[in-house]
Amino acid sequence: MNNSLVKKLKEKGIFVQGDFVLRNGESSNYYCDIKKSLGDPKLLQHIVRALLPLVPSQATCIAGSGYGGITLTSLVAYKKKLPLVLVRDKVKDHGTKKVIDGYIPNKKDIVCIIDDVFTTGSSIKDTKEKLFPLGVKFTKPVVVLNRSKSKSIICVIEEKDFL
Repeated sequence: MNNSLVKKLKEKGIFVQGDFVLRNGESSNYYCDIKKSLGDPKLLQHIVRALLPLVPSQATCIAGSGYGGITLTSLVAYKKKLPLVLVRDKVKDHGTKKVIDGYIPNKKDIVCIIDDVFTTGSSIKDTKEKLFPLGVKFTKPVVVLNRSKSKSIICVIEEKDFL
């Protein structure tokens, strides 16, 4: 557990209690708005520092999607000096109509996906599905907050650390 990060997230109002509907449609009595931390340089730096040592050493590139994922992924890839893979939620309907920007991984790559919050894994699953056709391999994904009981990811903070 990262006590100092949990404390800062609570102090900044990023962890809030109440009645919320999550992306997957489920109800929750708390919400962790990690995206709010993206606007606070000191807090963002704290989060990135916590993520850096969690990236598996075999990763050859870092991938992310969505607001939270892409911001965190960009900073971690830069700090780790690893290629950055940006995965769009939807194919652009103009220009090159790409779903993947930045570095395009190949079958020699081992991709580490980074995201802000893991609840059901749908965001990570969507990102993986867009990268599968390239023949890449994956490390365990790395997230800031694990809301689930899943052990298939690496996280900075577990749900129980907040409650």
